[in-house]
Amino acid sequence: RETKIWGTEVDVVKFAERITSFLSSFKLADQTVPFYCSLMKLTRDKRRHLCAANSDINIDAQHVASFDLSVYRTLVKYPSEAILMIDVTLNQYFRDHLASDADDEIRFIARIYNLKDMTAMRSLGPADVDTLVSIKGMVTRVSKIIPEMKVAYFRCMDCFASVN
Repeated sequence: RETKIWGTEVDVVKFAERITSFLSSFKLADQTVPFYCSLMKLTRDKRRHLCAANSDINIDAQHVASFDLSVYRTLVKYPSEAILMIDVTLNQYFRDHLASDADDEIRFIARIYNLKDMTAMRSLGPADVDTLVSIKGMVTRVSKIIPEMKVAYFRCMDCFASVN
């Protein structure tokens, strides 16, 4: 029996399998070890020393697109559902393959960045609502109106400094 994301044709089980395949197989050109497995191990080791429960894993959308374009498209088109499924799959993969008994408290949270397309802020429109967009622009003035943005990630294109 297929379980689909409500209102879509995205099969939950197949999507999770593709994410698992990405986590276990994606390698950078100069590496022999899967990149995101080594990133989870490194993050786990850092978190053991800091005694923190949640750990962010930065997932490059360009890596996802180069590995599996359909996963990338699903991520962009249905981000709230896809990122939740990525979080669940990421944690399940960690528990099944990389964790020890001491790692029971670690919870990974996926942070997606570096989409293939960047949109100018002025070009955003109604079609961009409920999709994942990467915006490019400069803040020139502010007002007392507070937008309803829940999460934002900004990265300088020159020095790569980032701010949440």
